[in-house]
Amino acid sequence: MQDVNFIAPAPLVPATVHTRVLHQDGTPVVNAHVDAIDAGNLGMFIRSIADASGYADMKLYAGRSYTLTATTSGYREPACAGPVTFTAKDRLLLDTLVLDKTVKECRMPSKSSTPTNP
Repeated sequence: MQDVNFIAPAPLVPATVHTRVLHQDGTPVVNAHVDAIDAGNLGMFIRSIADASGYADMKLYAGRSYTLTATTSGYREPACAGPVTFTAKDRLLLDTLVLDKTVKECRMPSKSSTPTNP
């Protein structure tokens, strides 16, 4: 083939997004599953596991929009927080997620999160 030009899209830029997951009583959700789905590529599912203090870091891509939910790894109810939609940027700190819904309720349309460090 001659005279064919391929144009590659701009490379994805990594971004780490931070959040914390708590029970309604304010205790951390140890080993919470924090899941992000890329709004532009629903097949892009990224999971992080919260630490002993409920903190989770997500390795995402800057400028991409995501929907985030958090669920407990156990059987305690309520078992879900979110969904929250946001556009990723490096070192973004999302609001604390509080488990206040059933998993079914989390699958309803999302609200936007207000980052604490815009």
